[in-house]
Amino acid sequence: MGRLYLVGQVADLPERRKALPPKSYVEIWPDLFLPGTYWMSEETKALLEAGREPLRPLWSLAGEHVPIYYGPRLRDLESIPNEDSVRLRVLSAHGIACAWVTYDREGKRWRHDPTGPHDPIFYLRRPGTNDAHLWQILRTRSEAQRYATEASSDDPDAEAWAGRVEVEDYEELLRRLGQRESAG
Repeated sequence: MGRLYLVGQVADLPERRKALPPKSYVEIWPDLFLPGTYWMSEETKALLEAGREPLRPLWSLAGEHVPIYYGPRLRDLESIPNEDSVRLRVLSAHGIACAWVTYDREGKRWRHDPTGPHDPIFYLRRPGTNDAHLWQILRTRSEAQRYATEASSDDPDAEAWAGRVEVEDYEELLRRLGQRESAG
């Protein structure tokens, strides 16, 4: 698990993507509240910088500061996206934690029709697979604690997961745990 970066105003982003070697995979999530800024992983940043001027992030953050709760019903592991993918999507919506909510307590797959990019429930899957997983963005520590309380009736690890949510909200996440980078 590496660092996650908020990069601003990359005028040549389309050209950088076109110059990538064939079959390269980069994942870039636009920040939903800061137009012209994008969240990306350390790997994506390195690919986009290869042979070019380095990207100048506004913020960086260790991925471990955005905890993901999977719960006791986790399955379909081959189509679970990597954790950086989930965390980037969460950060793009100014969340601080996330829960995997694909199946209900009876083992039935949840259905959800997202209302748009700001919807706190979203689908995401591993590239090259067919089964999308359902995730819920948690934007505050109290939301995460409430979620853990609801989930803890059949998962004693839920409370421990909620305890790993280190901050109250996105602003505190960046201020306390993020690293302010250049203004480039």
